[in-house]
Amino acid sequence: MLNNSNFYPTPKNIVFTMLSKLKNKEPHSILKPSAGKGDIVEGALSFYDYRRLAITKIYCIEKDNELKNCLLGKEFLVIDSDFLTYTGRMQFDAISMNPPFDDGAKHLLKAWEILYNGEIVCLLNQEIYSNPL
Repeated sequence: MLNNSNFYPTPKNIVFTMLSKLKNKEPHSILKPSAGKGDIVEGALSFYDYRRLAITKIYCIEKDNELKNCLLGKEFLVIDSDFLTYTGRMQFDAISMNPPFDDGAKHLLKAWEILYNGEIVCLLNQEIYSNPL
């Protein structure tokens, strides 16, 4: 049983709303930091039609070993363990995330740091706005 107070799966309808906000309707690579059990990845696979899936790669980063094993079991591309320390050189067209609530601001700032050329869609809770870094 998962013991992670920051784990809040993203409902499919919210994933669709998030992805519909991207201006680039044909991203070639999407990063899903703190990927959880893959709800946003699964939503993205449903959101984009089968022709697009052939050219769209969705990459995951997940720190929690139980959740990472879930992602690997679904054969998702896991490229690292900790998004906040990620230093990879990959370039992404989009970063889509529902970060852990206690580190939401740090995750959003990290996304801006690593984004080369693309868009970020990020689901944050009200606490981020009330108590910024």
